[in-house]
Amino acid sequence: MHPTHHLGVLFDRRRWTLVDTTTHDETRLGSTHKPTLEVRLRPAGGGEILRVLVVHLKAGGEHVEIRALQHQALARIIAYRRERTIVLGDFNATSDADRASLAALARRTSLVWASEDLACSAFWSRDDGCFRTRLDHVLMWRAPATVEAAGGCATHGCGWEASCPTYAEQVSDHCPVVVTLD
Repeated sequence: MHPTHHLGVLFDRRRWTLVDTTTHDETRLGSTHKPTLEVRLRPAGGGEILRVLVVHLKAGGEHVEIRALQHQALARIIAYRRERTIVLGDFNATSDADRASLAALARRTSLVWASEDLACSAFWSRDDGCFRTRLDHVLMWRAPATVEAAGGCATHGCGWEASCPTYAEQVSDHCPVVVTLD
């Protein structure tokens, strides 16, 4: 996929059967940006397919326009199949403009922006301290029962600090976003 980043989906083979995987290059925008990974799963006992789309959109506060174009490309990928769909990953949503574009993506695709109210999902280590931001998001075919940013975000909170917690250096600068269905 990309030399330094890989997209993937972990799933419990006791509960799910892999139907297929696809890589969508539309979010690359003809450049070196990352593709979208599609993984289609079927419940182990049979039933409706669940479509999982994983993204890692362009990083950097100055790249809002590129991410907006990636959101448009993602809308076309989402429309490609009409199955139960979850879109998740690092949207690098660093600004209000990113959030407005995400809201528009949710409206355009009729998906629920499950992670909209998260206070933070990542630690951003900068020269002036550790900024907590909402980079990671989940959009899905129906409303979740619960949504939380676990890991370091749950234990360290979302307030600005002089430095990032050990979690960010030893585990990940992104906290796991956990979405549950009833």
